Amino acid sequence: MFLQEDSLYRLSAHNITLQRLVNLGAFQYVRGNFRPLRDSSLLAARFYLTPYPKRSLQFEVSGTSKSNGFVGSQMKIVARNRNLQKKANILEISLGEVLRRRWVVNKRRFPQTHIA
Repeated sequence: MFLQEDSLYRLSAHNITLQRLVNLGAFQYVRGNFRPLRDSSLLAARFYLTPYPKRSLQFEVSGTSKSNGFVGSQMKIVARNRNLQKKANILEISLGEVLRRRWVVNKRRFPQTHIA
């Protein structure tokens, strides 16, 4: 947290705090709420954090084609466990396979026929 107790409110500190909470990657939504305390010039700060689902499984398929004749495909399975030990840790395990092949195209011209 970039905001500290008994410090002056600054919008930049508020934005940095929100950005750091989002960049942890463990929370889907982050919302800050500030309201004045009764009979005081102080603000009470509350942050509402909505976690991502604890576990997720993804399957990705992609294909590539390059100008030098290589074509290929890639398959990847990614398993994530977020908020591991309730400390906003992320465990990510991925398995993938890549297949690349050179596709050779014969660049000979077709014989031209001449009509005389």
